[in-house]
Amino acid sequence: MFILDSLTKVRFLDVRVLSKKDRKPGENPGVQLLMQATLGVGVLAMFDGFLPGMLYRKPTGKAQGELAGIDTAELTAVGEHVKRLPWVYEQTGCTLTIDFGLGGGSNLVLDDVKVHRLSMRPEQTGVVIQWTADVPGLNDTTRGKLTGLKSTDVQMLLAGPEVDDSQAEIEEVKPAAKKARKGDADPSGSKEPWPFPKGGAAAKGDDPVLDAAKEAHGVA
Repeated sequence: MFILDSLTKVRFLDVRVLSKKDRKPGENPGVQLLMQATLGVGVLAMFDGFLPGMLYRKPTGKAQGELAGIDTAELTAVGEHVKRLPWVYEQTGCTLTIDFGLGGGSNLVLDDVKVHRLSMRPEQTGVVIQWTADVPGLNDTTRGKLTGLKSTDVQMLLAGPEVDDSQAEIEEVKPAAKKARKGDADPSGSKEPWPFPKGGAAAKGDDPVLDAAKEAHGVA
């Protein structure tokens, strides 16, 4: 999942009004944000663990202590030939937080954001990630703030949807007592088949054969 878990400088390339074709009167439109950020090589692993090694390699002729970091990564032969790599990606339920630098209370928090139309461009100084974010149903004030951010750099966070780890408690249901059927084991403990039909045996004296069988099994 593509996330920005620390404040990251992001360029707002464009801000567009997002409105349904069948929008009802009084229903607030949203906005569609086109954003771009230059990130470290490690961001590629969020999409596929194979990508960092495919597009970048450790530089040759560098000391061991200089290998870490974005500035010392080199493009591979594949990376040098990839100018822009579209990536099929869509994630709903994201939260976008814009930090204006005035404290937490002034942050603009946008919920239920859909991130999609993502692409990556490998460069020597890092990976340029470009993506689109759809933000539904905004009031005029919030929508106006976002419109004013067009063509500017902002500090922001991007979080994925919250995962509910709680599990519903499952009650242990005891099986109902099984009624004796003809052919079942004798409820008195005898391993011989229970000779009486479902619903109980005939009354004593009604059938001499059944009476004798009941006495043999210890049943009154």
